[in-house]
Amino acid sequence: MHFEFLKTQELAPAIHREIEAFLDRQINSHYLQIPNWMGGGSSGREDKYCAILREQGEIRWFAHCGVTFPAGKWLRSIRSLIVFRGPACDDADLALYGLGKLLERSKQLGFAYLQIAPDWVERPEWSIGSTLSRDGWQVLPIQRSSLRLDLAPGNDELLRSFREDTRLNIRRSEQRGIVIRFAEDEGDIQEFQRIYFEMARKKNFLPVEPEHLSHVLRWIVKEKERGALVLASSKEGTPLGGVLVVRAATRSWGVFSATAAMARDSMGERAWLRRL
Repeated sequence: MHFEFLKTQELAPAIHREIEAFLDRQINSHYLQIPNWMGGGSSGREDKYCAILREQGEIRWFAHCGVTFPAGKWLRSIRSLIVFRGPACDDADLALYGLGKLLERSKQLGFAYLQIAPDWVERPEWSIGSTLSRDGWQVLPIQRSSLRLDLAPGNDELLRSFREDTRLNIRRSEQRGIVIRFAEDEGDIQEFQRIYFEMARKKNFLPVEPEHLSHVLRWIVKEKERGALVLASSKEGTPLGGVLVVRAATRSWGVFSATAAMARDSMGERAWLRRL
């Protein structure tokens, strides 16, 4: 086994492709493990690292890591290493071995501690979470909530699983001639960003950094196999909003969504987003 610890900003394009190909073979992959996701904004300026475990030259374990400063950036000598929704590896034994190698390297580089935030789908035959607890890892009291929808059933069955009022709003949007399409160019990207930041101001929530949003939107619109920016408009062509969908392996995430004011006022916002 060969362990590598590389700066993300210095990765060659061929290594980026190799990492993404590996992630697409792992059930427990997450889009935050894809190095290209982290470009743009302040997140793109801080050091990121890629930890790679190879066997006979082939990637078998991967962790995309970032640096945090527990005592604040004014005391930058105290650093910690965090793994974004990872590491990615479907082999439980290798997952533990890779974490051991990453822990060794973290100590060598002077990090105060190593934190992992996996999004693993635990299975009876794959119980790494309980194994880690027995091995001295501490579970942090961090709550994350996520709604998951199994897309294996057909569209009709999925529609029947929704609440009655949701199904009604979806049918209403269809009757009104709502047009759903994929973003194709810079104009579509700019329109989504306009709606997104306008909604952030009206709903008073903290939006993602403009540089980062621009980066990921352009990346996904270009790399269509990685996801899509799905847009909705009225039959007259008035933009209503959209959602950015990102894929890793067999799972997809609706990451950023936005609705124009007229769409929020005229129909159930969540209903037509579900239709997307």
